[in-house]
Amino acid sequence: MDLSVGINRVFGVVRPHFSQRTREVGHPPKFKTLWIVIGGVLLLVVIISILGKSPSDNSGTEGGREPSATTASGPTPQEAQFNALTPSEHLDQAKTALKSGGTPDQIEEGLRHLRAIPQSAPEAAQAKSLTTKLVRAQHLAEAQLLIDSAPVDDLKANLENLKKANDEIQAVLQQNPHDKDALKLLTLATNKGREALGGSQQTREAFAQDLQQRLTGMGYDINVWVHGEGTNSGHELNLDSEMFKDTAARVQFINSVLPEWKKDLCKVGFRTVRLRQGSAFELGKDYSLGCPNS
Repeated sequence: MDLSVGINRVFGVVRPHFSQRTREVGHPPKFKTLWIVIGGVLLLVVIISILGKSPSDNSGTEGGREPSATTASGPTPQEAQFNALTPSEHLDQAKTALKSGGTPDQIEEGLRHLRAIPQSAPEAAQAKSLTTKLVRAQHLAEAQLLIDSAPVDDLKANLENLKKANDEIQAVLQQNPHDKDALKLLTLATNKGREALGGSQQTREAFAQDLQQRLTGMGYDINVWVHGEGTNSGHELNLDSEMFKDTAARVQFINSVLPEWKKDLCKVGFRTVRLRQGSAFELGKDYSLGCPNS
C-alpha cells in the first residue's frame, strides 16, 4: 500500500477497513511523510489540554458576575450605606475600579455600583459604557489571577486553571478579536501550559498512546511505548517493528525523521529514541535527541 494514499485515507479522504497490517520490508515506507502527519498528535494533546473549549462555549455577559443574594434579615449597615448613595456617587465609585491592578473582587464591586444606577438616571448612559469596560477588565483580571495561581506541582490543577483562564480570555476576544491585552494573556497561558506538559510523564504516556493508535489504525505493525533506565527513566520513546530490520528504512528514520521531530519530542520531555526490530530478545539501539538541558 502506498503510504501517501494510506495517510490520505486515514486523515480525511476515505477511511477503509484494513484487513491486515502492512509489512513491506523490501519496499520501505516513506517514514518521513508518516511522521510529519502524525506529528500533529503532540500539538493536538497540548491544544486540547490547554484550550479545551472554543470561544462559542463561553457565556460571558455584559452584566458581569451574578450579584450575591440579599439576606432575609434585611440590609446590613454597609448595605444601607451603599443604598443611600446617589447615582453620581455610584458612578464615581465604579470608576475607581478601572484603575490598573484592580482585583476581580474590586472590579465586581464597581459593577455592583453600576447596577444600582436606575435606567432613568442621567448617569445611565455613562454607566452602560463603563459596564462594558469593567466587564472586560474583570475577565482579564480573572484570567491573570488563574494563570498566576496555576500550581506547578499539580498538572491536573494547573491545566484546569489554564482552561478557566482561557474561558475568561475568549470572552474578551469574542467582543474584540484583536484585543492586545487578551492576546498577550492567551500567549502567556499557552506557554505556561506547554511548560507544565513538557515535564509530565502523563503527557509522554498520552503521546505514545496516541501515536500507537494512529499507526495501528493505518495498518502499520509498530509498537510504541515510554521507557528508559536510570536518569533517562520515562524519557525514552521506544519504537518496535520488523520494518526497522530494513537498513534503508532505519537510516531514513535516523537521518530525516529524528532531526525534524527533535523539537517536539524534546518539548514533551523525551531525551532518546530506541529502535527495536520486532524480536523479544533484541534490545535495540538508542539514539539521543540532543535536547537542550538534557
